[in-house]
Amino acid sequence: MQYNHMWGRPVTLPLHVFCAVVDDFRRLLAPLADHDAHVGLSEERDPRLDDDVIAFNGVSPCQHGRRLRRVTDVGRLLAVRSPPPLDGRVENRLQAFRRRECRGCCPLQPFVLERELAQADLADGRASVWRWCRTDRRPYDLAVMCVLIVAREHFGPSFLVDSNGDEPQWLEARLLCESVLGYGLQTLLWHGD
Repeated sequence: MQYNHMWGRPVTLPLHVFCAVVDDFRRLLAPLADHDAHVGLSEERDPRLDDDVIAFNGVSPCQHGRRLRRVTDVGRLLAVRSPPPLDGRVENRLQAFRRRECRGCCPLQPFVLERELAQADLADGRASVWRWCRTDRRPYDLAVMCVLIVAREHFGPSFLVDSNGDEPQWLEARLLCESVLGYGLQTLLWHGD
């Protein structure tokens, strides 16, 4: 089964808020690399992060070799910063992480979040549009989850998130955002929350 993350967003995202999302995601780049979630674009090793777009993919060629299986060291993440207490539902499922795996080629589908959508994307006149990114749980999946947490935190309920992964698969990203940015564990992601 394909593994995707989806987000619904307004046609135009406010510039000052978009810039705050870019700044917070920049703060996550080094910690993401420490978790083997290196991001870039094509042959470039750097993502595109500016006032108009956040765009990245897994890097190629990666240094993972044929297989990388990453199981999160939750204790290390929790030791970085004291997060608010986890509710019992999540705490009981800490060991339920699904592994991120590199199959010798980290890039798959680029993650692209534009501040303003092109007119071609709005042919039917909708006020909001859904986008998706297929990661198949490759290492950059963690970066996609983190940027969606950051966007939801800053844009609030106008930015909707959905995923093939359930809460246990998102816990590593939530903990990483919490340890670096001071939010993430309590961020409401799902449009049903």
